[in-house]
Amino acid sequence: MIPASGSAITRCFGNFLRQRCQWELAAELPEIHRAAAESWMAQGFPSEAIHHALAAGDALMLRDILLNHAWSLFNHSELSLLEESLKALPWDSLLENPQLVLLQAWLMQSPTSLWRS
Repeated sequence: MIPASGSAITRCFGNFLRQRCQWELAAELPEIHRAAAESWMAQGFPSEAIHHALAAGDALMLRDILLNHAWSLFNHSELSLLEESLKALPWDSLLENPQLVLLQAWLMQSPTSLWRS
């Protein structure tokens, strides 16, 4: 028997806890993610907040975070996170916000764009 490394055990335990949480807290999970997103925003970490807004499925929160922080994230090369976020927004929400349409255009011309694949 080969002993597992500490990081493998941690990763395995993290996966177990995540799955258990999804089973037992399915109804509360979106609200927990919304609260986590708000907390990350209050601490000044919009990229972390975006991950939780995506997990919560909260398009309005996601849109608001993007409208206030997308260009800063773009300038810090968070391109894949921005692309994932824009793809998660409803089409109408995107079209109602010219700033987000412009951001999408900039992302599409990026050499690492996911839209190119």
